[in-house]
Amino acid sequence: MKRVLGVLLAVFVGMGVAQAKYYSYKKAALKIDVPSGWGIQEKQIGDGSSFLEVTSPNSEVIIYLHYYDKGGFGDYSDKEEYKYLEERLVKILGRYVTVVEKFTEKVNGMKVYAITANYTDKEYGEAFVYCGAFETGKQLSTLVVDVLKKDYPKFKAQVNKIIDSAKKLY
Repeated sequence: MKRVLGVLLAVFVGMGVAQAKYYSYKKAALKIDVPSGWGIQEKQIGDGSSFLEVTSPNSEVIIYLHYYDKGGFGDYSDKEEYKYLEERLVKILGRYVTVVEKFTEKVNGMKVYAITANYTDKEYGEAFVYCGAFETGKQLSTLVVDVLKKDYPKFKAQVNKIIDSAKKLY
């Protein structure tokens, strides 16, 4: 499993392990382990659909869960999946991203098409992004993680733990 966000670390150096709880988001057919103290809010997109936004206490990390299609990957080519993920990031983040890597992985039995990318924001600086399309068994959903580069070392282990905690609801 390759990610710009790194491999899940077994030891959290210099960081206390916060209690976490699974949060289920039925619209995306996914649940993730959310650290205590992180914000959770459902928001609307301009097209009328909704998504779940999870934020670290000072918004250094923002995670989005969103449903996007019924069925599975069998209906799409690899090229179509990766193109969709790039378009999805631009829609969610509202800015151009530079793709660093495209890959597939398995997370708790679910096939995942993923890309890692980065972008620069004039106000906040450079950020790293992970965008994964998860095949939940009933539909396809995306999990997007956006973390500021300056805060990345502090949140690397937590972010990877959250991604690796994703489980399908049904």
